[in-house]
Amino acid sequence: MRLHCFRPNEGSWRGIGQSQERLAADTGVDRAYVSELERGLGNASVDLLDRLAEVLTVPLSEFFVEPPDPDNPPPALRSGRRPKNG
Repeated sequence: MRLHCFRPNEGSWRGIGQSQERLAADTGVDRAYVSELERGLGNASVDLLDRLAEVLTVPLSEFFVEPPDPDNPPPALRSGRRPKNG
């Protein structure tokens, strides 16, 4: 998960009045760490994810959902077939 997936308006924290500095201050971490998370280089604890979710006003579960790949949609199910779990 990369934090930039929660950036509205073409990748700008400013779209919700946030900057890396403000997000870092609001969550109690260093700005450089926010940058690492944004680039997919850091591993956030569940506690930090909870704080980030609160500040970004998204459900905590959003951090655990793979964004859909528009170039590779899932195959269509045949009529009468149920999807496999997993």
